[in-house]
Amino acid sequence: DYVRNIYTNTISQFDNFSFINEEQTTFPGDVSAIQLEYEFSAGDTKIHTFTVFTKDNDSFYLFIYYANSESFSNYFSEFKKIIDTVEFVPKKESSD
Repeated sequence: DYVRNIYTNTISQFDNFSFINEEQTTFPGDVSAIQLEYEFSAGDTKIHTFTVFTKDNDSFYLFIYYANSESFSNYFSEFKKIIDTVEFVPKKESSD
């Protein structure tokens, strides 16, 4: 449902939206996530976007990297390295 909401109410509303790819992935600890890659226009500029989102402990997390299409690859590998370090830890129980 979250994926459908992101797609329907957010990214598909962009001008000249072009879907590139969707993949299932996991974060460490076997936390499933979805990766979306797409392009859209902002004025005369074509924006390339890579989004990773997941739900853990009843919270949603969204990680987005975007740049104009010509320079997207300049820092994309750095973004992927950061994503590869994300780890979700169990929620601590309150000692009330």
